[in-house]
Amino acid sequence: MRVSIWTRGLTVALVAALAHAVFSACVAAAMYWGYPHRIYDVRRWHDVRDYRELISAFLAQRRSDLVFAGSSVTFGYPWQESVIFSRVVGRGTNVSVIGLSLAGIHNLILCNLEDEHPRHLVIEIPVIASVRYRDNRFDCQRGESRSYYGFALSHPAGTGWFPFLWDNEAYPKPDEPIKVFPVPDDYFVSKFDRDNFAEQIRRTLDKAKTVAGTVYAFPSPVYVPGVAQVGRDARAMRDQLEFAVAACRKVSGVVCLDPSRFYDAPEYFLNMTHLNQKGHRAMGEWLDAAVR
Repeated sequence: MRVSIWTRGLTVALVAALAHAVFSACVAAAMYWGYPHRIYDVRRWHDVRDYRELISAFLAQRRSDLVFAGSSVTFGYPWQESVIFSRVVGRGTNVSVIGLSLAGIHNLILCNLEDEHPRHLVIEIPVIASVRYRDNRFDCQRGESRSYYGFALSHPAGTGWFPFLWDNEAYPKPDEPIKVFPVPDDYFVSKFDRDNFAEQIRRTLDKAKTVAGTVYAFPSPVYVPGVAQVGRDARAMRDQLEFAVAACRKVSGVVCLDPSRFYDAPEYFLNMTHLNQKGHRAMGEWLDAAVR
């Protein structure tokens, strides 16, 4: 008996659909088991429009009473998850995204925490990025609430999933001493719009208070003497860090933390703006005592 072309086509379609469903289930399992504490690096995903859904999916799958939110410092770049300060604290989840400013933290992370409402939220104030870009686009970008499986099923990326899921910083690495190197001319700014920066801090922390029970905030630590070593204005950098703490303290109901003890300690830094493993341990212990 001859099989019609329609029957063959239907069979092929069913097999393809089943294969996609199975592959999506494998992707969902890899996302769940591969990232138990720190979110995957969403920047490796090929479409920036999906960032909010990826963040929303992580938060839905990893509900926690303690959430860390920030940019590359809190993410722990370029270290493996096991040594970063949010893991040193020993509990909670880390939903940081490399490169975010305060507006990005507000729009992509805090707005997606509205349904989760953790008891404690620790927020990094990324001073350099926020002062530099003066981003005032504070608008919620909530992702559709869906599971890892739902996201994978609706995004048939095929082999494109592999470079995204592969954590290229997962392997153990030895600690490194600080390296101070030149930066672009506009990386550190000497003058900044104080009113604009204070408004960014206020709007971010006001939003944070609506999605968490207790909010802790701190400026990203910077190795300030290194700023002078590369010919930039170290006094201005220190002023911006101090201003961030002062502006934070004007927002009622927020626990504002001052990490100035780290600013002049080269043994804690990998470079001028990121901690080494020793720095992550020290900062984790410092934050743990504050959150307790």
